[in-house]
Order: sequence, then C-alpha cells, then structure tokens
Amino acid sequence: MIPYKSRIKQLTTDKLNIYETYDDPITVPGQDYREYREYESLPLSTK
Repeated sequence: MIPYKSRIKQLTTDKLNIYETYDDPITVPGQDYREYREYESLPLSTK
C-alpha cells in the first residue's frame, strides 16, 4: 500500500474534502497524481 499525503480543502461539521498525493503537496507542488475525495457524514440512526 502506498502511503498518501492529504491536503484538506474543506472541513465542516458534515463534510471533509481532501486532495491525496504521493508526496507532501505543500513542499512538492505540481504533482502528476492528485486525487480529489469528498466525504460526508451520515445521520445517526434514531433506533
């Protein structure tokens, strides 16, 4: 498994948006591989 580095684009109470890269995106800008991911929280069950 390749250890990816993540850069947070947006963080709210219900969302997390990140860019994943092979190297640190701050110290190594302009990388060819850059994956954008969005995560959203799900409502808790009321049961």
